[in-house]
Amino acid sequence: MPEDNSPRSADSAILERLGRMWQDADPPPPGLADDLVAFVAAARVESEWAEMHLVMSDDLAGVRAASDTKTLEFELGAIALLVRVAPESSTTGRIDGWLTIEDADMPTGTFVTLVADDGDRTTHVDDAGRFEFSGVRESPWRLRFSFSDSTQLIQTPHRQW
Repeated sequence: MPEDNSPRSADSAILERLGRMWQDADPPPPGLADDLVAFVAAARVESEWAEMHLVMSDDLAGVRAASDTKTLEFELGAIALLVRVAPESSTTGRIDGWLTIEDADMPTGTFVTLVADDGDRTTHVDDAGRFEFSGVRESPWRLRFSFSDSTQLIQTPHRQW
């Protein structure tokens, strides 16, 4: 049978050799895959990812001062989130949020965690669905919600001012 000298064959051979090299030089620890499966099963945490998107900017025509305030809206099934991000100073900002659950009251014990480079902060979501964080540094951040009546976590993708 003739030898295959095509670029695709050469690429496959190179990738195969690279794979063997890394397997020999830096293999995964023994049992890693099994340990990860056991950890996830034990945690019994369901995490749903949803896309947070910019639906409006508060920069209005005819306003004297320019504003860096942004309004973000997030939805996942029956859960809706409105977030207002505004500067507090030249280095920090404030996040105000309103969480609603369609046809349901806000579960007691609902918490939101601000996950940021300078550390995580958690606060209670009140009965009206409102929460706030002040002194937020200008860096990537995300919001993670936990509900007392469920092991489910809902988390937004990273956002930045």
